[in-house]
Order: sequence, then structure tokens, then C-alpha cells
Amino acid sequence: MKNNMTTKKDKPAEIVPLEQFELDASNNSFIDKLDKHKKIFVDMYTRLNGHITNACAAIPISRQTYYTWLENDENFANAVAEAESHLNDEIRDVLIQKAASGDMTGVIFYLKNRHPDFKQNNPQFALQVNNFIGEKKNNYGI
Repeated sequence: MKNNMTTKKDKPAEIVPLEQFELDASNNSFIDKLDKHKKIFVDMYTRLNGHITNACAAIPISRQTYYTWLENDENFANAVAEAESHLNDEIRDVLIQKAASGDMTGVIFYLKNRHPDFKQNNPQFALQVNNFIGEKKNNYGI
């Protein structure tokens, strides 16, 4: 990652003049379709883990400007969505590492949110569990 800003929690992001900024969001397929300000926002959004307020402050733009861009510029909206997708992939990787290391909270979270058989809003799974419990009760005369 290029060193254009500070991301430590105890120190706010440094604002870098546009002419000195080096873009680090090159893996975003929509980035080349944006103007310089929007490119920098998407880059900051990625570097700041999707934190809209901090990304706006780093540019600086208002949060309303961000939402206007999001609503009126399809390429910008796609670039933000792609950045969010990359962040989700990174978080998923960490979650899988935690689950693989035996972190039961990670395992449960992953299964409830990602695995189709364990999703809480999966009525088929709930029916299977209820049938299984009913069979066990019948087997044991409960």
C-alpha cells in the first residue's frame, strides 16, 4: 500500500493534495471511469475499511456530496460496491481463518450467515431440525 495517509486509530487520516496523491485502488475495475476526486474517494473508502464519514473527511467532501455522487454516477456507485465487495472478501478470509483455528464464535457466525443449511431464516433447515427433534422425542418416549 502506498503511504498517502495515516490509518492508525489514534491519528486521523492526512489530507494529501490531489496532485500528490497516488492511487492504491487499482484492483477496482470501475476506478478508471471516474474523475480524480471520485477515484480518491473510492481509494480512501477502501483504505478506511468502508467508513464513509472518515473517507469524506479525508478528501474533503460532505457526506451529502458522497450520496449525490452515489445516486447520480453509476460508475461511482459500481466502484463503491466493488470496493465494499473486496472489503467483504477480506473480512470473510479473516473469519474463515478464525473458524479454522477452532474459534467457535467464528464458526457459528460463519455458519449462521454464510452456510445455506444453517442460516436462521432458512425455513427448510428449521423444519429439518424440528423433525429431527420430534423423531428423537418419539424414540425416547418423550
